[in-house]
Amino acid sequence: MSKVTIYGSTVSAVARPQDMYKCKPMVATVEDRTGKKRVVTKIEARDAGYTAPVDISWLAFAAPKYDISPNIDDYIIVNIPALTSDLPNRNSQAFTLPTLTEFDPEMGCLRYRTFVGKPAHVEHQNKILTAAKGIILDASLQAVPRYKLAKVNLLTAFCKPKDTQLTAAISSGKRKGYSMGALASTFRCSVCGGVVGPSIKRTCKCTPTDYNTLELLGGIYNGRLHYHAAVDPTFFEISSVADPADYTAIGDLV
Repeated sequence: MSKVTIYGSTVSAVARPQDMYKCKPMVATVEDRTGKKRVVTKIEARDAGYTAPVDISWLAFAAPKYDISPNIDDYIIVNIPALTSDLPNRNSQAFTLPTLTEFDPEMGCLRYRTFVGKPAHVEHQNKILTAAKGIILDASLQAVPRYKLAKVNLLTAFCKPKDTQLTAAISSGKRKGYSMGALASTFRCSVCGGVVGPSIKRTCKCTPTDYNTLELLGGIYNGRLHYHAAVDPTFFEISSVADPADYTAIGDLV
């Protein structure tokens, strides 16, 4: 069996998240039985100015929970730009940069890092953990200074023995789209800042009475784009999808 080291992002919390990130590579190397090393993965990541090995020793413990292989050699690895900060997706929902870089006391990490260790599914069929097709190995935050935005990139491993058709479709480029899953305590209106949802009884003046219809979301209200910003989000999955809510959530095989 080959030995694999995957290098990814390690981000320290600072006062101004927009100043945290500098370009560094993510690299996976394989060492064969003769000791010869070769690079098998190289993707761009943004982190605090340095790279660190991603600890994948926990994969063996996570594998039975998701019914996936404990052997990293059984996976294809995809870099997925899962979401864009401060920019609403086609569901008219958004995640602000300050929210993504908050510390989650229950999960013990920054909120965007709650992706790590969560399962990868197909078309959000995430009700059954053992239906998972893979696992998220790492999450990094990439600054986009030109637009004052940030991208959350996920280093995601899809298990070939679990679903050969899916991994073949991803490898061939037939499946490129992805969509993330998250839970939020509430949402805030982008126009008035009022609390909206999750209960339909908690609505602001800018939001339809029936929260499930969302007629006004995505339009212009009082001269401002109307959408909902997630509060206290926790991310629980990434899915391979045919039609992503974030048009930029197109993965690259690494």
